Parts: sequence; structure tokens; C-alpha cells
Amino acid sequence: DLVITTVPLNRDKETTIQVNDVLLPYDLSLIKETVKKMQKNKMLQTLMQQHQGKKTDFQDYILPHMMFVLNANMSKNEVLTFVCQQAVSAHYIKPEYLESVMARENASSTEIAAGVVLTHGDPALVKQNFISLILLDEPILWGDGQYCDVIFMVAFRKEPNGKIDGNVAGFYTRLASWVENEEAMKMLRQCSSGRALYEYLIH
Repeated sequence: DLVITTVPLNRDKETTIQVNDVLLPYDLSLIKETVKKMQKNKMLQTLMQQHQGKKTDFQDYILPHMMFVLNANMSKNEVLTFVCQQAVSAHYIKPEYLESVMARENASSTEIAAGVVLTHGDPALVKQNFISLILLDEPILWGDGQYCDVIFMVAFRKEPNGKIDGNVAGFYTRLASWVENEEAMKMLRQCSSGRALYEYLIH
């Protein structure tokens, strides 16, 4: 999928990165950003192929009581624990879901745009689908020098046939356009309450 080379190659620039003989910080940063973009694009392409032609109404999964504006004095683990506890109390997930979210966070970066992360856990531990949005009043350290103030946590269970609800593809597609829209993200960051976040996502 991606070739990293120290010499010019006659290949598509989108799949080739030319670096110095000795990897410099700039080279490493370029590789990291390219891989992130490729991962996001592959995820969207896969979802669209799997659910092409199906209904893409995901608004039923946006729940007002799963929208939060939190203080930045919380750590990453505290934020994720808080949200999962709320979901457990509402009987949306099993308690073990938090552990699976932490495992996903440790596996690789969940950043999808500057200051924005999209995290999730094991679908087998989901009782009811939901989309949660958490806004912090200030960015906090999320990992590897990455700061974040907008967190999307999703929980999508598998259907009896083993597939994920087709409505999920619509959410991922819409999310990809949101996070690339500077004005939309500016408006999101101006929300001052969970209710305001809910209205933002619905409308």
C-alpha cells in the first residue's frame, strides 16, 4: 500500500514517500500523517462497499444523554472511563467495553483530524448502538504529543448475520466531511452543553 524510498521512483505520489537516507523528524512525521490518511480512507471505502445502497440514517444512534462538555482537568483515561460508565448505566454496553476501548487506543492512533479522535470498542460487548460526542473546554494530551478536545466514541453491535448495521456507513461518511470542514468544527467547539452538541449533530 505504501512504499518508503530513499531514491526517486516512477510511482504514484500518493503511495510513495521519498525520505532522506537517515530518517529525520520531518520524514517520520510525513510517514505518520500519510499512514493516518490511508487508514481513514480505507475504512471509509470498506464501509461504503459493504453497505452500498442501504439506508444511511444514523440519527437514531445520536442520544442527547450521551453528549458531554467536560473540563480539561480530566485525563484521557478518566474521560473514556466516564463515558463508558454512563453507557453501562444506560444498559448500552457491557462493563468490559471500557477495557476493549483502552486496548484499541493502545493499538494505534485514533486521531482522524487535528484535535479530533474517533474511538470504539468490541462490537460483541454492545447491547444498543450509540454515538457519543465529548467536547473538552481545553485540549488534553491524548498520546504521542497529540492533543485532543473533540472525542467521538461509537458503539455499534453486530447483527445476527455477523454484519454491522448499514446505517453506520452513513455516519462515518458524514463524519469524514465534518472534520475536514473548518467552519463546522469551529461551530462544534462553540457548543457549551451536551444538549447543544446533540442539536449540532442532529441538525
